[in-house]
Amino acid sequence: MGATHKMVRLIFAVTAMILISWSAFKYIKFRNNSFSNESAQTRFMSFATQIAPLRRIELAKVSQLEVFERKSEAHLFWSKLKLPDVVVSATVPVEYRYTVGLEDAWQIRSFDQEIEIVAPALTPSTPAADISQLRFDVKEGSVFRNEQKVSEALQSELTALLEKRAIDNRDLIIETARKELDDLAQAWLKKENAQAKKIKVRFANEGGSNKTQP
Repeated sequence: MGATHKMVRLIFAVTAMILISWSAFKYIKFRNNSFSNESAQTRFMSFATQIAPLRRIELAKVSQLEVFERKSEAHLFWSKLKLPDVVVSATVPVEYRYTVGLEDAWQIRSFDQEIEIVAPALTPSTPAADISQLRFDVKEGSVFRNEQKVSEALQSELTALLEKRAIDNRDLIIETARKELDDLAQAWLKKENAQAKKIKVRFANEGGSNKTQP
């Protein structure tokens, strides 16, 4: 009789352990799956907004001394007489900043050993040129040409040139931006009391191009 009671208690104990383990498994699975639903994205946005109240997260910046040149050609007498060329350069320190928007589309996908975050396009803000240090130099000039006019033409093109350079530079900083977003996601997961062995981050416009953001 005593052996029967012991066997019954053992069966109950094993059953209880199985139920507890199954409940823990279901909870962990629920926690992992929760990162792919709308609720998780809402929580992430709330967390990110605390860091970036202006609704854009800055992920990278780079400072460079930019040099642009403009060459001007001119002719007289129906292009039969070529005047000397004028070459003017503009030198200016510039800071480029790269951000993603919190109000744009985000995707968070959960896998067995990985969480994938597809962030919105990584876009450059308007380049911040230090106009106080803007310098124009005449590389090639001529008394027969209006060098000032060429300098003014180059100056009028600077905004467009800087915006293009900001887009061209994006490939140079994309890994830095990826690491910053990875760190942000790790901080969010820690706050959520969740862990992922690996976080994979990519941007919607990797390999593409975008206009600068104001």
